[in-house]
Amino acid sequence: MKDRIRKLIYIEPLDMDHFEGWLEEMARKGLLFERMSYWGVVFRRGKPADLRYRLEPAGRLWTRESKDYCRELGWDYLGQAGQYFELYANPDPEAPELHSDPVVQSYALDLLSKWLRWYLVLTLLLAAALFIVLTQQAEISIFPNLCLLVFDLVVLAQEIRTYVSFFRLRRQLREGMPPQRDGSWRVSMRWRKLPILVGLVVLLLEFGLLAALLLP
Repeated sequence: MKDRIRKLIYIEPLDMDHFEGWLEEMARKGLLFERMSYWGVVFRRGKPADLRYRLEPAGRLWTRESKDYCRELGWDYLGQAGQYFELYANPDPEAPELHSDPVVQSYALDLLSKWLRWYLVLTLLLAAALFIVLTQQAEISIFPNLCLLVFDLVVLAQEIRTYVSFFRLRRQLREGMPPQRDGSWRVSMRWRKLPILVGLVVLLLEFGLLAALLLP
């Protein structure tokens, strides 16, 4: 049996509470987070454990003094988690949280939320431009463009859902509500798998069309 196992990322770290809940569920199965790779998450096999995982905006706890303080509380720094976050873990269920006040935690997400708003606007503009290009070329190759358009819309909907999840969590923190790391991450995972399924269907349709055109 391999000591390391890779899993595709079906939940983005930006979907913070669900990503943390997923890692905690993996730890209970004996799969402990080691690092993130380009294609997914690398876990090492170990004993099932009730680990707590917490994400922090990258750059806010980089100083040695801050990391030493986190270590004194029992939180170990595990490294970068995606583009925006650093990941910490704690095996002690009695250890204090990195953030005891949800409102203060929401302030730590303010700078990131400003960047994400701009990224979301840019994503919507690019999607609108792609939609215009595909619809203008519909007379040339309507079926391939329609398949590509459906796939892009599904991917766009998933990206928007991830952004909405982040801003939902930030709003709840601002209202004093701590994150709920329950089994709801499974719903997010199913949504993340949807673009892959749609992509496979689109490829099969494309290959079917190509075969129909080539066969006599």
